[in-house]
Amino acid sequence: MIAAVPKDATILAPGVLAEIPHGKGRYVLCQAWPDSFDANARFYLEESKKLNYRFIQNLLGNIGVQMVLPGFLKTAPKTAASQAAPLDLAGATWSGLKAKPGKTDIPAANDSRWKPVKQPGYVNDQLPEWKEENTALFWYRCEFDAPMTPI
Repeated sequence: MIAAVPKDATILAPGVLAEIPHGKGRYVLCQAWPDSFDANARFYLEESKKLNYRFIQNLLGNIGVQMVLPGFLKTAPKTAASQAAPLDLAGATWSGLKAKPGKTDIPAANDSRWKPVKQPGYVNDQLPEWKEENTALFWYRCEFDAPMTPI
């Protein structure tokens, strides 16, 4: 938390962001470190890491600083295939599996713990064994028929 800054500094969003004049420029301090999200060890943190990079990019852009984007944030040019109609999964058959606390391994497709899931819906209310008050990953999968697309 940003607690101590010089008298001529500005602190915004208590303890999260500070601006400190320095010569003809300024320092901007913020409590966001995208690389603290170890997406290599925990794949589910990848989106949080990307959102943090975007946050910093927007923050710097708002004060006139250009940031070179990491490669994984650069958007690919639109192609005809990427402009296809969205896939409607409303009628898909959804299944869910609550991982054991601390486990992040991808479950096998034939794992007997896969159970039908109503979507949209809150999964903790759907089966008694899912009501436990522990923190664990919940895996979703769905089965659907992909429409034929012209080539």
